Amino acid sequence: MTVDLACGELAFVDLTFPGLDALPRPGEERHATDFLRSPGGAAISAIGAARLGLTVALVSPLGADAEGDFLRETLAAEGVHWAGRTVTRTAVTAVLPVDGDRAMATFDPGDQVTAADLAAVAPRAAILSLPRLGAAPGGARLYATAGDAEARHAAGALPDLGGVHALLVNEREAELLTGLRDPEAAARRLR
Repeated sequence: MTVDLACGELAFVDLTFPGLDALPRPGEERHATDFLRSPGGAAISAIGAARLGLTVALVSPLGADAEGDFLRETLAAEGVHWAGRTVTRTAVTAVLPVDGDRAMATFDPGDQVTAADLAAVAPRAAILSLPRLGAAPGGARLYATAGDAEARHAAGALPDLGGVHALLVNEREAELLTGLRDPEAAARRLR
């Protein structure tokens, strides 16, 4: 099998609680105006790329649980090939949007994508996080990501991005990676 793009990061089920007026303090309950269950993590990129017409494989471990079933069904409906391993549990994130930003609480069971998992789909391009760039299949165009945890871990010490075609980060992640508060200056440094 050869695909245009392999998304080689962990997929999550996002449980989003929109409409909170504030984050709950310890012992406090707050009510949201809605509740959404959606694919998260690498599944977002995989679905987006498939909607653009690319052949896409999500190479992520998914659990033998209701959350894994939900992700497999959603991916198939979106035309994304799931090429991961079945593990015990699926990663889940509670997303709490408030004040124009969001707070997140995540359960990650610890299962990760391997280089062999990625090589099996022979991708023309791959999206990987900074800590897993070494798992990239030879010859694949490489796109790197840095979520909040990875950006905090690499704060101020930019990793070698020599073989990376593009780094996909948001403003906060760019600031964490560079130590620069100005988003334009951070983007220039990352370039």
